[in-house]
Amino acid sequence: MSMSCYHFFNIQFFFVALKNERERERERERERASAIYRRQHCCIHLCVWERERKRERERESMALRGVEKLEVSAEVKHPADKVWKYYAHEMHNTLPVSMSGHFTDMVYLEGEPLTVGSTFRATYHEDITHYSYIKMRWDEVDHEKHHFKCSLVDGGGLDKHFAKLTYIFTILPGSSPESCVMHFVVEYIDREDHSLHDFIKEEIQKCIESLDSHLCDV
Repeated sequence: MSMSCYHFFNIQFFFVALKNERERERERERERASAIYRRQHCCIHLCVWERERKRERERESMALRGVEKLEVSAEVKHPADKVWKYYAHEMHNTLPVSMSGHFTDMVYLEGEPLTVGSTFRATYHEDITHYSYIKMRWDEVDHEKHHFKCSLVDGGGLDKHFAKLTYIFTILPGSSPESCVMHFVVEYIDREDHSLHDFIKEEIQKCIESLDSHLCDV
């Protein structure tokens, strides 16, 4: 075999070997990509499974806990119609004024004010460190009976602690025609152990006291 033929076959062999190596490298890349995909896919499925399992545990825990209640009521020196007007109809104006160090504003969001299904948001003063706002939905409104019920939709930190939080407000007869009783029932289901029950109770007591004082000037 001549020297030129020898070099020719060597070059051919070199290119074939190079091509085969590139094919093997591409195959290794495909295998690495496939392995990464399988790991990611497994991680996604694992995360979904863990998230669903966590929700299932929460549902089981809530079922065991059940709905609990706390009640707050106090008599105020104003007739029922006046309290209903300013606390229900005029809530968006009354709340930030009567509790200026507690709430900064109260705005209606979706739907007509004081109608079932509509929502509103109350924003807390910066000094209230538990959470920054609550978004509520009207579930029941009865103007004749001076009664409403609203439930938590979103509450900053509140919905992290409560699976359910509902405020039921009813004005009851007072000791005289010129007074009435503001009666609150809070129904809740805890997600976990926490200390916000006392805060909510104190908040309602403060609301009643502040409104009673505010209505003396209107």
